[in-house]
Amino acid sequence: MDIFGVGLGELVVIVFLLLIVAGPKRSMMWARQAGEYLRQFREAWQRMVNEFREDLGEEGEAFMRTAQEFQRTASEIRHATSTRNVVNQAVRLADGANRKPPLRQAGTASQSTEPHEHGNGASEPPESDAETGDRYGAWQLPPE
Repeated sequence: MDIFGVGLGELVVIVFLLLIVAGPKRSMMWARQAGEYLRQFREAWQRMVNEFREDLGEEGEAFMRTAQEFQRTASEIRHATSTRNVVNQAVRLADGANRKPPLRQAGTASQSTEPHEHGNGASEPPESDAETGDRYGAWQLPPE
């Protein structure tokens, strides 16, 4: 949370200093007054929104609903394409792909060190390096 460049920790320190400087009685009075101002602001805001809706009429309501739907859709798109979300999905997919395959009997043809061909022409590295048992050996560059 960052309000006007003031973080949560800084805000706590400011409130603590105000409590020390003002004392408990004045602090309570200030908090009560701030609550009253907030209530008045909310009431005024609600009156303004109601008047605005009355002035717009039915067509304006339909326009407002459409604008809200667009805003929701844009928010969903931002969430779906956010870097954090994309990376999390890639990690989940990689974790699922890197799960150890079921054990196979020694000497089967599936333990070949050659890349496996798929029907679409793509190849994947072998599941394990036969000499070391390293599943990721095929992904490493050869030593120079």
